[in-house]
Amino acid sequence: MKRAEIFAGLLLLAFALVMIFLVVPAQTEVADETSIQPKTYPLIALWIIAALSALLVVLAVLALRAGPDSASPIRLENIKSLVLVGIIIAAAYVAIDWIGYIVGGVGLVAALMWYMGVRRPIPLIAVPVCAPVTVWLIFEVLLERPLP
Repeated sequence: MKRAEIFAGLLLLAFALVMIFLVVPAQTEVADETSIQPKTYPLIALWIIAALSALLVVLAVLALRAGPDSASPIRLENIKSLVLVGIIIAAAYVAIDWIGYIVGGVGLVAALMWYMGVRRPIPLIAVPVCAPVTVWLIFEVLLERPLP
């Protein structure tokens, strides 16, 4: 298991560093009319991901040196769940691009809640509606940043 954690940590660290140094600078523009640049929050999140990934690698290496590695608990059901959630997120990405953030966000949260077993109608309606609307209010209204 520790070897898988080392591999996952290195993969996440590489992803974060590529995003920090290549993707974010290439995909964001400098905004002269604001004090907060568009790349600020993505870079903060990516540096946190990079630091936590490095910490995962260090802790897994130390644990591996302390004792033998155990078998990986990943089973076929876990891989099926990962693929299904990936399909849900990809569909939501397309929906957000075509019909907008609010409708696509509601669909994404509702689909993930349904997949996780939520069947009561009030939470299944309230949470998917409130989550994207809250994000919209924060970014569009409070921060005056457009969403897709």
